[in-house]
Amino acid sequence: ARIDALVSQRIDLYERVAPVMRAALIRAPFQTVIAKALRRRREFLRDQVHQQFATELSGLPAAEAAVVLAGADVLTSFESMELLRVDHKLTTAKAAAAIKGSLDRLLPG
Repeated sequence: ARIDALVSQRIDLYERVAPVMRAALIRAPFQTVIAKALRRRREFLRDQVHQQFATELSGLPAAEAAVVLAGADVLTSFESMELLRVDHKLTTAKAAAAIKGSLDRLLPG
């Protein structure tokens, strides 16, 4: 249920901000303010993943938990959603299924 909730939230976020994020990613290397805002957004979303799956991560050795968190962060990122929706041409439902299935396999328990 927590995987479903997080993926649904991230898909909704992607659908709402995709055009702005595409522009921000293009401009970030040239504009410090945009680069900092992207960094803060990534940190916030990574913290959200950490909180959502704290139970699973807490049962792992620290180094393994860090790797699993990094994987979950990547799977739920804007960039991953963009790859699935644009490059792979997946529907929203199929992109969600790919992310959910991957998270289910990645997270312990």
